[in-house]
Amino acid sequence: MNSLKNQSNFAELLILPKKILEHLHTEGLSDFILNYLSGKRFFDLKKSAYLLDNPEFGCVKGVTGYCSEELGDQSSEDEDDWARASSIIEKILPQSFNKKVKSVSHKSLHASDDSKDEAVIKQLQEELDMSNPMIIKWRAKHGNNGILLCEAKADTLFSDEKKKILEFSASLLSLTHF
Repeated sequence: MNSLKNQSNFAELLILPKKILEHLHTEGLSDFILNYLSGKRFFDLKKSAYLLDNPEFGCVKGVTGYCSEELGDQSSEDEDDWARASSIIEKILPQSFNKKVKSVSHKSLHASDDSKDEAVIKQLQEELDMSNPMIIKWRAKHGNNGILLCEAKADTLFSDEKKKILEFSASLLSLTHF
């Protein structure tokens, strides 16, 4: 798997929960984590969108988005990204795709039947201009459900191994919410 090409990258991924908890009060932490995971160091995605589905309030809200074409890769092999988190977040926040994701507001997927879920997901894909994204769903804190839409770059395929690691990694985004 290209993006997790060595044990160092995999070890970095394993300490991510600890890093998240250490930076829990950093404003824009979800933006930073999605950028961190979506860049070349890990999954090298074209686009990714993190959303939260709150069945209690009957809505899906966009949390953060990443677009490699707008932002480029903010990771550095030579520098500690965590030490530069605030400056990276400042670059992420004004990006148009990130703003588009944050403006997403739909009815909850869990407030309807399964046949309507697919229609809402398709509508989200179209709204975010994502073609054939991988969809990852997981249970999050406070009765919410996380949703991650991931679009690979044209020359990249999601291997089974990469999908499993991405599914694990996506759930870490839920740690960024109180």
